[in-house]
Amino acid sequence: MIFIMEKVLLWLPSVFFGLILVSAALIYRKAFSQSEAGPAEKRIKVVLYVAVGFEIFYAIVLSASQYYVWSTSEFTRLLLPPTASIKYFIQYSFTHFWLGTFCSFFLSLLFYSLLSALKKKNENFFLPGETQLGFLCALVSGWPDFVLYLPLLLISTVIVSLARRLIAHEERTTLGWPMILAAVVTLLAGNYLIDLLGLGVLRI
Repeated sequence: MIFIMEKVLLWLPSVFFGLILVSAALIYRKAFSQSEAGPAEKRIKVVLYVAVGFEIFYAIVLSASQYYVWSTSEFTRLLLPPTASIKYFIQYSFTHFWLGTFCSFFLSLLFYSLLSALKKKNENFFLPGETQLGFLCALVSGWPDFVLYLPLLLISTVIVSLARRLIAHEERTTLGWPMILAAVVTLLAGNYLIDLLGLGVLRI
């Protein structure tokens, strides 16, 4: 039972956020191919709220699961009330399950603020809803993979810009597709790249 629960909890974020990215990409593609920017912005916000809700829900589930696992062993049961103070479990849960979530929220909000500032200076870089899309992609990347997301975004921007020039003969490239592409690569290969680059110490 505990083994199955561990496997489900291990893969659940990747599967869920994969679906979130697919949904966001489909909304983005449909909207701007049919010039429906207004509805797209609202739909992307809805997807963003769902992702935020999942992050909080997942941290709660991990905390509850840890409590359950500890309660099944006579040794680890000593770490729980009434033998030990509830403060120890709260501190443990915060460090292992909530701190990474808070880091993800903070960095995503910081990235969103940066995109909003850039949009105010030059709106040609953005279509409606792309700042919210950036928040979503940063949140999906999470911590510590956000460290990879930024350079991958720069690389994706160059690739998408070249592709649009060569294939569609378009000079203007906004950040929508590069953000989605960078988030997909981060989601699929983030753990591998973190280990490859020796950034595993950043994991919480």
